[in-house]
Amino acid sequence: MAMFPKMTTRLLSATITTAALLAGLPALAQPPQILALVATAEPTPLVCADGACGAEFSTFCLQSFRPSPDWGTAYKPAEGSDLTLVVADASGEMRRIEAAPHVIVDSERAYASVRISVPERLLSEWGATRIALAVGPVASLVPETMGDIEHPMTEDEVVDYTGPIRERAEQIYNEDADAVAVAATAQKLENARQREPEIELDSLWQAIGGAPDPASPEALRKLARDLNACMTDGRSLAFCIQSSHESTIAASNRRVWQGLGTGM
Repeated sequence: MAMFPKMTTRLLSATITTAALLAGLPALAQPPQILALVATAEPTPLVCADGACGAEFSTFCLQSFRPSPDWGTAYKPAEGSDLTLVVADASGEMRRIEAAPHVIVDSERAYASVRISVPERLLSEWGATRIALAVGPVASLVPETMGDIEHPMTEDEVVDYTGPIRERAEQIYNEDADAVAVAATAQKLENARQREPEIELDSLWQAIGGAPDPASPEALRKLARDLNACMTDGRSLAFCIQSSHESTIAASNRRVWQGLGTGM
């Protein structure tokens, strides 16, 4: 990482220039921002419905000067990203498959999350009855559409923001262990809620291993209190979980941008 300060100076200069060039351009001319895909502590189960098996995964923005993706914007794993499908057959035997050639990635809530899925037919081809996705550290997602021919996202930009800058962003993101834990827990709750849309909050906590107790970190106990307070105000469970997740990711993203020296 000794090369990073020099890289930052070069990239900041390029960022200012690029931002100036992009100012005033139609949205379609601009590619959306490259996203950091947050590592998972354990494989996340993919739930099958309507011909696809998928789940949501936390992300954050690496490029504050580029536009946030609209809902459903197509992405793909950046080269070198560690994404692994874990499949199990009826006997419980498990095997691991490189995910990049098989996954479909779509932005879900601006830069805060994406939905990653695989075609359900692959389970039959692999003889699998269950499937999950593990995300390793320093994974990135790049947009399928790289901008118009006059204002593309360059290969050098992709290499920088999925390489040395991504590595530094990972360090900054992980510095706040409480925020990491809250975002991960909120994302687990949201995936569990999507599996059972009519579930109540108490049962939802049990579905992911139990609600925070007095021995749990204060940040997770606060998350539980915030969710209860949000629902007491008459908001839906989906709204409350998603809002907690997005606000936590947004705060972490501001720390990342400040740490990278991009302002914001």
